Amino acid sequence: MTTPVPRSDGAGAPYGNAAGTAPPQSLTVDLDDPGALDAGVAGGKMATLARLRQAGFSVPDGFVLTTAAFALSAAARGAAGPGPVASPTGIPVAVETQAVAGYLRLARRLGTPEPSVAVRSSANTEDTAGRSAAGLYRTELHVTGEATLGAAVARCWAAAFSPAAFAYWGSEAFGTRMALGVTRMVRPRVSGVVFSVDTVTPAPDCALIEAVPGLGDALVDGVTIPEHHTVERVRGTVRDSLPGDGGTLLSPPSLRAVLRLALSIEEVLGCPADIEWALEEDTDEPVVLQARPITV
Repeated sequence: MTTPVPRSDGAGAPYGNAAGTAPPQSLTVDLDDPGALDAGVAGGKMATLARLRQAGFSVPDGFVLTTAAFALSAAARGAAGPGPVASPTGIPVAVETQAVAGYLRLARRLGTPEPSVAVRSSANTEDTAGRSAAGLYRTELHVTGEATLGAAVARCWAAAFSPAAFAYWGSEAFGTRMALGVTRMVRPRVSGVVFSVDTVTPAPDCALIEAVPGLGDALVDGVTIPEHHTVERVRGTVRDSLPGDGGTLLSPPSLRAVLRLALSIEEVLGCPADIEWALEEDTDEPVVLQARPITV
């Protein structure tokens, strides 16, 4: 479901809408909506997750605050001239209202009044084949309730113009249009990353799988040593393993399930893929949290 508003992108020019599937002025779009497939609307990260979810992969349910919503917020912060009236969080009332409406839609789908969600960046420049911007922007985890959602959104959007963003992008940072994904918070037994092709060793006939207990932020932030496996792509044979801080986390069936996931996503994307995944406590089946082309 998309939520349209009158044009107000702060620059007078429409955003990219190559797929022609969603009006560029939509403030929110659900992941199951065809409009979420457009990276010009949903940003690179969420457009890919929408593509995978709509192709049948297990991706947490959610919605996107679009690049047009970001533009309204940038205008309210003074980055693009005078903007609409802002809420106490600093983002426009119209944007916060639609963010809450998207959250309530998600709550109804999940059957819980105040679901815990993750709020993640999805910039138009993020997770492309050329540059990933991995770890550059902000993620808010365990966001629960309408009152906290707006503040989490404001913090994530502020990261678009952080010193780290300008150090990475230079003046290109001014061209950032950052959508945000708001998705059901997973409850993983194990989380990790998988590279469908091992570019570290390198071993092009192998995939590289790393895992940590619980949520994967400790792995992404580099604060724990992951369990490490090099697995042959064709036969699924483990060629090499190294223990991590969390002990033995992945059984042979789990390793094969993560490998199958990686190879299936590689086929959909048409290129070797870098994937963040989790095994949820209740099913122990892999869930896709992020997928992007491998950049070296």
